[in-house]
Parts: sequence; structure tokens; C-alpha cells
Amino acid sequence: MAKRFPAYLILLGFLLGNLIKIPIFRPDIKISPLDLALVICYIFAIFKKKNHISYLIFHNSIQIFIIWLFLTLIIGSLNLGFMAFLSGFAYFFRFCLYIFSYYPLSILFTKSEKKSLIVSLAVMFPILGMIQYVWFPDLRPFTIYGWDMHYYRVFGTYLDPGFFGLILIWSLLQLINKPFLWVISYIVLAFTYSRSSFLAFVLGFSRVSSTILLIILIGTTIILLPRSSSGEGVRLERTGSVVSRFDNWQESLQIFKKYPLIGTGFNLLRYQYQDKKNWDTSHAASGSDSSLIFVLTTSGLIGLTIYLKLLWHLWKYVRQDRFLSAFFIAIFVHSFFLNSQFYPPIILLFSLSLAFKADKTL
Repeated sequence: MAKRFPAYLILLGFLLGNLIKIPIFRPDIKISPLDLALVICYIFAIFKKKNHISYLIFHNSIQIFIIWLFLTLIIGSLNLGFMAFLSGFAYFFRFCLYIFSYYPLSILFTKSEKKSLIVSLAVMFPILGMIQYVWFPDLRPFTIYGWDMHYYRVFGTYLDPGFFGLILIWSLLQLINKPFLWVISYIVLAFTYSRSSFLAFVLGFSRVSSTILLIILIGTTIILLPRSSSGEGVRLERTGSVVSRFDNWQESLQIFKKYPLIGTGFNLLRYQYQDKKNWDTSHAASGSDSSLIFVLTTSGLIGLTIYLKLLWHLWKYVRQDRFLSAFFIAIFVHSFFLNSQFYPPIILLFSLSLAFKADKTL
């Protein structure tokens, strides 16, 4: 039991999603059960030695990128005060925990334990989506906590159909050899009504299936999806979110023009919106609706150059594995519309997949 304790914690943290957020120090600094689970995994990993860990995936570009982010945080917070630095550092520290999570996952879990964890998560995510859709389809009461007004859409315990849609794509990749579970999971994905997830699904799965068949499948799905709900989100032709996203990109690029070389400082972006309501608690104010624009805005042209090199290195490592490269493509495509590349659960799922791939290639 004690041996499997870290795996149970990771599983529980994933399943709880964003249902629990514990504020510390100030409203914009919050930790989740998954954060706590990962910290405990690091503690367990310190006391466990293991040989034959593949460090190939970690290139010096990761180290350079982390150092650069920290430097931008220090410089960017000079005129904002210590509390701003503390807020930015909290998120920087969490990003480091997730970006290096490959280490504790490799050290703590055997190949069979990783596979069990992957299969358990792949099955449980769609189940959570179904339960949420049936029992709690209306997220509108949660708008007072900064969440969007999603109505009769699958958003799971992550309270966001876009991010949960990408998580479901990961599940579909793991369940590809289990037809019944795959079909059920795909139906759950369809009810997210997430257009970014649909596009990520088609382009990601093109690595493992026929692109024409995928287009036919997603086209048929769009035609058959019910539109009876009064919620705006079920209208796939909706333009409100498109306009909002385009405005967000424009705002972010305007901020970039002020700090072209080093950016605002990592995760100090919300301080550029202090004239807006709920700037310190809003989920939207801390990032940009595009991962590459987020990197550009918060770490400047220098940071984006380093980050693109990092992405290229990761792609060269994963491209020989069809399923891992499919998830990489799905994340990349999805991240043009949401900040998916910096979403902690996505980073951890990718790290878990990397750790399992390393076991297969040792």
C-alpha cells in the first residue's frame, strides 16, 4: 500500500481537477490537489534510487529556458513590489515542478505501475465527463469564482471544456486498442463542443489514422450534435468566443510591444490588467489564449527563441513514437487557442507518457 501511495495521490489529484483550489498568501496564488500530490512524489523520489533513467529528453534548452524565465521574473517585478514577485515565483515554482516531473515519475513507478496509472486515468476521465454532464451540466453559478458560463457541455472536474477536451484526446490515444471504451470516450469529447479540441483531435490523430476518415468522423459528429440547449456554447457557429480570443491576442501583442526583448516577466502578465475588474483573481488575466503568444509576452523575443528550440528538441525525441507524437501535435494545435502548453495537468500527462516511452526504449 505504501509503495503505491504516490500513484494513488497522482490519480486522485488528476480526478479532482479544479474542484479544489487552496489560496495561500493572496487570492491569485492557489494550489490544487495535483500540485500537492506532485510535491509528495518529489519527496518520495528523493529517498529512492534507481538506475537506467533516460535523461535524453532533457536538453540544455530546458535549463536555459528556466533560467531565462526566472531572470524575466526578477526584472519584471522590480517595479511591482515583493508581493508581485511572490505571486510570479509561486507559479514559476509550480511550472518547474511540472516541467521536471519526468524525474519522480521515472524514479517512483515501474513500467507496469505507469501503465496501470495511464489506463486508469484514460478510463476515468471520460467517466467523470459523463457524470458531470448528467448531474451538473450548468457551470453558470460558478461565474462568481471566475469561471466561464458553460451550459450543457462536458467540462469535467476541470470546469473548462477546452482544456478537458485536450485531456480526453490523451485518453483516446491510450484507449485506441479498446474499441468500446474509445467510442464512449469520443462521444464524451464530442459533447465538450470544443472546436479547438476537434481540430486538435483531427490533426493529432492523423499520426495514427487516416486523415480523410477523421474529417468524415468529426464532420458527421458536428452535424449530429444536439443544439437544443439554450447555452451559447453548444452553437458551433458561435462567434463570441472567436472575437474574445482575437481581442485577447491583440491585447497580448500590444503588451509585447512595450517589452519586446524580455517581456513582462514570467506570470506577471495579470499586472498589465490592473485597470480591469477582478484582475487579481480572474483565470483569464494570468495568461494569453495562445501558448506561443504567452511566451512572447512574458519572456520576450529571447524567451520565445529559446522555447522554440526546446519544442523542436522535444519533437525530434517523440516523433518516432506515433502515439506520443500525436499527443504532441494535438497540444501544439490546441495551444493556438488556449494556453495548453503551460496547463499543469497537460504537462504532467505528457511527462507520464514520456516516462512510459523511456521504459519501452531502455
